[in-house]
Amino acid sequence: MEYEVKIPVDNLSKVENALREAGAKLEAHLKETDYYVDLRQCPGVPKDSALRIRKTVNLTTGEIKGKITCKTTPPGTPGGVKVREEIESGVSDPDALIKAFTKLGFLVIKVSKERKVYAGVEGATITLDNVEGLGNFVEVEIMNPKGPEDYVKRLNRIVNLLGLQGRPTITKPYIQLLRERLGK
Repeated sequence: MEYEVKIPVDNLSKVENALREAGAKLEAHLKETDYYVDLRQCPGVPKDSALRIRKTVNLTTGEIKGKITCKTTPPGTPGGVKVREEIESGVSDPDALIKAFTKLGFLVIKVSKERKVYAGVEGATITLDNVEGLGNFVEVEIMNPKGPEDYVKRLNRIVNLLGLQGRPTITKPYIQLLRERLGK
C-alpha cells in the first residue's frame, strides 16, 4: 500500500538543501512522462482508479524504462492521506502500449515531470517534482507503513525537517490537478 501526499513549493532548491543536510541521498534524477488511460468511459471501473503507463529517462545514465501501473483505492480509506493499492509490471516498449490504447479508442492523457528522488529520511521516498503545467511539488511517499497514524507522524517529522510547516498537503494525483486546471 502506498501512502502519499504532495506539497506545493516555490523553491525546490531550498528543500533539496534541507534534504541533503538531513542526510538524505539522491537516488535518481529522472524525466518521467506518464500516460494515463482515461477509464471514465468504462462501466464498472471504480471512480478513483488509474491505469498509467510511465516512460522514465534517467538523466544521469540515459537509460529508458517503462512500466504499467494499476492504482485503486481500498474501501474505508481515511481522508487527508492518499492511500492506494498499486499493481505494477515492467514494459519493454511503453510507446507501443500507448499506441495500442489509443488505437482501441481510449483517450490517453500525458503528464510530464522532472523528478529528483531522495531516500534516507523516516523510511520515506521524497521526490522533488517540477510538473509541466503545474509547478513544483514535494511528494512524500511511504510504502506499507503500520497505518495512517504512523504515516502522519512520519510525514509531520519530514515536513518540520524540510521547513514546510503550514503548507497545504494535496492527495490528488497530478492528472487530476491538470484536469482541474484545464477544466476537463
